[in-house]
Amino acid sequence: MVEENPELVQTISVRHLASYLGIESESLSRIRRKIGLLFPETQFWVAWGLILLLIAIFPANINVAINNLPPPGGLPTKPWYVWSRLFFHPLYILWRRGPEQCLHL
Repeated sequence: MVEENPELVQTISVRHLASYLGIESESLSRIRRKIGLLFPETQFWVAWGLILLLIAIFPANINVAINNLPPPGGLPTKPWYVWSRLFFHPLYILWRRGPEQCLHL
C-alpha cells in the first residue's frame, strides 16, 4: 500500500479544480459571446470584446510560430500553417468590425 502524502493530494486537487474552473469559465464565455452576436443591442460590445481577445492572443501565436511549437487542438504543425495564422489575425479583426466599418477605416 502506498502512503498518502496529504500535501501532495491537496496540491493536485487545487490544481485540478483551478484547471477545471478555467476550462468551464472559458466555455461559458464562448457561449455568451456567440449569443451576444445574435442580438443587435449587444453586437457592438461583443465584437469589440472579440477584437480585444484576438489582440491578446496574437503574442501567443507569434511565440508558437517563432519557436516552431505545435498549435493547440491537434492542428497541423507544418510551418506554413503556423505562420499563416499570423496573417489572418488582421483579417479577423476587420471582419469583426463589420463590412460597413471596414470601408470607413
